[in-house]
Amino acid sequence: MLQYTEAEPPAATEMLRDGEVDCALIFDYEGAAERPAGSAFLPLWSEDVHLVVSNDRADQIFGARSADTPVQLSEFSEEHWIAGCEKCRGHLLSAAHSAGFEPDIIQSTDNVPAMLAMAAAGGAVALVPGLALAAAPALPSDALSMQLDPPRHRTIGLLSMATVNESPQVRLAKRLLSRVDGGAWGLTPA
Repeated sequence: MLQYTEAEPPAATEMLRDGEVDCALIFDYEGAAERPAGSAFLPLWSEDVHLVVSNDRADQIFGARSADTPVQLSEFSEEHWIAGCEKCRGHLLSAAHSAGFEPDIIQSTDNVPAMLAMAAAGGAVALVPGLALAAAPALPSDALSMQLDPPRHRTIGLLSMATVNESPQVRLAKRLLSRVDGGAWGLTPA
């Protein structure tokens, strides 16, 4: 039997380490995951991370520049920022540091529709994974999703304990996940 429990990656990783679950479907920002000793990570998909900004703010910053033109995070160094979950916040801090600035985080939420609405309102900008954008009913009409230059990525994969004989649950999870068409969600095979 396969049971399902939802948890953010740090909690899911702890549950795996403590033997509470057989495997965990987690996301990882460019190799930043802390994995338990003796675990194995099977990368399944990769996705782009996008910058979501209000249309008005994009017009103020870029004028007539095409929305299809990738943007650099440093162009938004003076903006207020919305942070997501613990891992997403860590990714934002790392990405901003790489771009040479400390983000002014004024809002935090794990609720992607709320994050998109806040960005559309114009008070702040956010980094949002492509899967979250694909799962949203629609991007608010006052918001714009922009590609990053250089691109930022997130990997989605299955974490389990490395053993000689995988449990039936881990084998089942791998078999089921191999049937998922990530392309339908904007994911590319890892």
